[in-house]
Amino acid sequence: MSIFGTTKQSISEREFHDLINDLYSSGEWTDRDRKELQMMAEPLFSIQPKPGDPPGLTKDRVDSLLSDMRKPENIKVHGIQDHKLDILQGECNKFLEKNY
Repeated sequence: MSIFGTTKQSISEREFHDLINDLYSSGEWTDRDRKELQMMAEPLFSIQPKPGDPPGLTKDRVDSLLSDMRKPENIKVHGIQDHKLDILQGECNKFLEKNY
């Protein structure tokens, strides 16, 4: 919590979709990157949160997703470069640090 209000606890499915579309619009991310990311993140939105947890992607879920995506066997499948995953992590963290 900040002095100006609470920080956002999770990223909704729509917000995540908008975030990866913004990355795609930046020109460095390909359409294939975007589709692979959506495919890997989609199951996380259907998981029932634990009591007291917000729906959507929490910081822990983002960290888990990115950790899984960085595994060599998964990089061979999705092909998203590590520096792009660093950018995604930074954008998700910025989003979660916003005050509402």
